[in-house]
Amino acid sequence: MPYICCCLLAALSFMSLYQWLPVLINNMLSGTALSGSTSSGMSAAAAKGAASSQQTREAILLSGIPPICGSVAMLVVAWHSDRVNEKNWHVAIPYVISGIVLTLFTPFYKISFAGGFAVLVISLTLSNCSQGVYSSRVVGCLDTRHVGIGLALYTAVCGILAGFSGPLITGAFVQKMGSFSLATVADGVMLIAAGLLMAGLACWEKWGGRRLGVRGAGGAAAVVGVTSDMQQMAYKQDV
Repeated sequence: MPYICCCLLAALSFMSLYQWLPVLINNMLSGTALSGSTSSGMSAAAAKGAASSQQTREAILLSGIPPICGSVAMLVVAWHSDRVNEKNWHVAIPYVISGIVLTLFTPFYKISFAGGFAVLVISLTLSNCSQGVYSSRVVGCLDTRHVGIGLALYTAVCGILAGFSGPLITGAFVQKMGSFSLATVADGVMLIAAGLLMAGLACWEKWGGRRLGVRGAGGAAAVVGVTSDMQQMAYKQDV
């Protein structure tokens, strides 16, 4: 359950950002990201102009940069996680840094478009780079007999629920405030909360797991595995 809560918080943030990214960039190009934001990314007068389609194409092309960077970073983080045999902090640290960076979107965008766009790229890259490690961490905590249903629950709660409610919440913020400023702060706070929750789980597994006689990052999984093995041995003896 703690891992699902952590993933749900993170997914609410970066899924809403990915869904709204072309619109956000379009508003940034129009200068309306912090006031007078619209779902089209430009004012009604500007939308009728010949340059509107060109700006929309630019926004779509620019919105493809964060996923590309995130995919490359995901491979790097997964490689390093396997190399040092550590997973929790490879999830917690990127989430926290990503959230902090995202909350700085407004001041950096006020400086320049490039500053605001750099914030989005860095934040989305960091929030996405640990997804492979996180998925393997969830699998490691599941009993081998229940991996299928466990992953189904994980995907349903974090993917489907967050994929629907995340963009809806962001849209409500934008419609209410006419700005993406509060929405980016809220998404950043959720990422920070997810990272801190993961850091807490890492600390518990390191020190709390030792009190249970279990060492390493897979403390909780080891307890489950030992219990499962004992149950199987008891069953064979009864048979």
